[in-house]
Amino acid sequence: MSKELRTQFEKELQIFLKDKLKSYPYIKVNRNKIILDNKKGAKANIFLEFFNKGYEYVFYMDVYSSEIKDFIDSIQPPYSSNFDNKDIVYNSYYLSEKKSDPILLPITEKGKEYTFDRILNILNTIYLERAYNLIEVNKNLINDIIYKPKAYAYPFLISLYAIQKNKISYQDIDLEYLLSEEMLGYINDKDLKIAFNKEIIDYPLYNIPMLLTKNKSKKWQDDVIETATALFGFLKKQKLLIDVEPFDEQGKLKIDTVIKRENVTPEGLALFNTAVEGWLKYLSRSQAANKYENLSRLENGLAQIRESKK
Repeated sequence: MSKELRTQFEKELQIFLKDKLKSYPYIKVNRNKIILDNKKGAKANIFLEFFNKGYEYVFYMDVYSSEIKDFIDSIQPPYSSNFDNKDIVYNSYYLSEKKSDPILLPITEKGKEYTFDRILNILNTIYLERAYNLIEVNKNLINDIIYKPKAYAYPFLISLYAIQKNKISYQDIDLEYLLSEEMLGYINDKDLKIAFNKEIIDYPLYNIPMLLTKNKSKKWQDDVIETATALFGFLKKQKLLIDVEPFDEQGKLKIDTVIKRENVTPEGLALFNTAVEGWLKYLSRSQAANKYENLSRLENGLAQIRESKK
């Protein structure tokens, strides 16, 4: 396939995109590259790279933001960025998208029209939307991060900045979901990241009302209550709770109980940061009838915490 064919296609694509994207602010369309630069420290580069081997084009994008970087630097997280380049806040490739059919170099006029429209659609629905959400740090950025967390340098911390900047109430955010290992795809330093991320916000360690609203099924709600009964009973027995009583006079769980950081001793907080998550995962996997009575993970975790203080 000739170089002239590719050159002509790219020239026509540039003209097409310049016209179709002219309504976007601070945009510049070059051949094989689109630049968004707000001149205030935020810049996105969207590349369309050609691979000779497959005669196809592949998108990739990186985004810089001094605003977000300043926020991250002010926090000084004890774990590193997902990227080697410390200045990048976002980086992803088209082939890593959930749907990424090849963009082949067209050889007919009809093929050109189809490919032009397809590239425009990818830009409009994926890259430009994500780029502007990052550059503007708007509330839609949080959904982008949840959808593709590994594309962001610090998924949770960037989400936190978007929450704070847009004055979003924590009541409107499922923080447990946002902080979860599954959603944020911890690549390394999992325990450190979970502990630090929880520490920098007023994050409830265990929120029964919120958990009960996540699913209306009787089995789910029974599991939540049995889990909380076992966990809070252990915390109370071990004298790890402060200024909170999770049980009524008959010993029944109060389902409006919320355990925050200030409601546990230092040993209790250490237990949440180390052993509680593992115990909860055990409960979700186990089919044993007496699984809620199996507190060995909590007992061993607390024993290790107390032994380390000797």
